[in-house]
Amino acid sequence: MSAKVFTWTINNGPKAGKTITLPADPVNKLGVGFHRRHRKDSPEEQMWAQVEALADDKNLDLIDTLWPDEFSEFMEAWQGGSMGESNESSES
Repeated sequence: MSAKVFTWTINNGPKAGKTITLPADPVNKLGVGFHRRHRKDSPEEQMWAQVEALADDKNLDLIDTLWPDEFSEFMEAWQGGSMGESNESSES
């Protein structure tokens, strides 16, 4: 069985039209130890630790170009289990 992926097509900025691809359901892609080590971090630190743990350098570079409003939408869709509002999910 293939792993599900989350995709997001960037809407604004210098990389508009490029696609970010990350594992779907990020909370369940990291072991309990990851969550334990970050349990006392602020919510923002936890968010960035999760992004940095699951995104490769190419996708981190694309995420860095998101504008704040779009980043909020991206994170809500990715963490909420949605497969992205601006594109379709796939299995790879």
